[in-house]
Amino acid sequence: MKTPKANGTNPKILEWARKNAGYKIEEVAKKMNKKVDKFSLWETGEDVPTFKQLSKLSKIYRYPSAFFFDDTIPKSRPLPVDYRTMPYRPVENFPEIKFEIESANEKREIALDLSNKLGLSIHNFDLNCSIDDNPEEVANNIRDYLEIPIEKQFKWVKEEYSSLNNWKTILEQKGVIVFQFSGIAPKEIRGYSINKKPLPVIGVNTGDSPNTRNFSIFHEIAHIVSGTAGVCNMENRDKKIERFCDSVAGNFLIPSNYLLNEKLVKENDGMIWDKDDLYKLSKKYSVSMESMLIALIDNKKSTWKFYKKTKEEWQRKKDIENQKSEDIHIPYHKRVSSWNGKYYMSILFEAYNNKLINRNNLSSYLGDVKIEHIHCVC
Repeated sequence: MKTPKANGTNPKILEWARKNAGYKIEEVAKKMNKKVDKFSLWETGEDVPTFKQLSKLSKIYRYPSAFFFDDTIPKSRPLPVDYRTMPYRPVENFPEIKFEIESANEKREIALDLSNKLGLSIHNFDLNCSIDDNPEEVANNIRDYLEIPIEKQFKWVKEEYSSLNNWKTILEQKGVIVFQFSGIAPKEIRGYSINKKPLPVIGVNTGDSPNTRNFSIFHEIAHIVSGTAGVCNMENRDKKIERFCDSVAGNFLIPSNYLLNEKLVKENDGMIWDKDDLYKLSKKYSVSMESMLIALIDNKKSTWKFYKKTKEEWQRKKDIENQKSEDIHIPYHKRVSSWNGKYYMSILFEAYNNKLINRNNLSSYLGDVKIEHIHCVC
């Protein structure tokens, strides 16, 4: 039996939803397994999708099916002007990134609203700088603000995620929400930041290793304190802002006065580095080997020629590690916790326990978590 046609579907809203999501008509037609000319008939009103097809479209565009029967075409909500473009493609035309940023903005608004209703105080993250400031001084100011000496950082090396989890907790205590996201290749987006106060937001890609995420977090912190928030990827490092934020993150996680006093650094006479020595240094500072090598270059202990020569090897290894990580089964409740972060989740469950929101609200605010799984997330 054929699924009945969804008569009454507004073709103009179908078109609006596609464009608002950032999809080209060819991309959605391919997802729907339809030829472009057949799919375009839905947007001209010459044909309508079936209810089954409309349900699939609603998942692609992230709107309920009932939305497409409305008479009024909604207004598009543009991204903030400080969101930079991705290589060869504007963020506005990159649906997955746009959805992630919109979701982060919505969660921030939910956190603010519920915090006010619960009477919770919100720490005001009020550290500021200019991109013309000395990156080392900015890094020192951030460390003083967070009240975490480097010696304490050195103690977070026993477990792979120890440093990452500690930095997330410390920043959230200072009033910065830290989200994580998946499903987008790190080469497309490593992280993003939303510089709204109170509660600025940082997002980092779980496709990166924990130590690489540490660097991304403080790269984004540099964006927030310098007022240059946006979307960051692997192709923007030639830009002044990106170089500044990289330098702040590097100086924060790998202070020069400590690095240059390392025994391994003192004993290395040339500019070439043994892989094992790089690994030992990067592990101590809880950063990636790439970040460590860049820090050594900045301190005139290596060269960009050596960096370029070894980068391909790192990328091959990373691709293998990412493939392995895809095969690892992570319990659903841990994934939800990772995406949302402790701060945001604690506000949601406090609101739920105080009957400010119901289970359906909780499910929606967590990212459409199924009701039957909520007890696992608690």
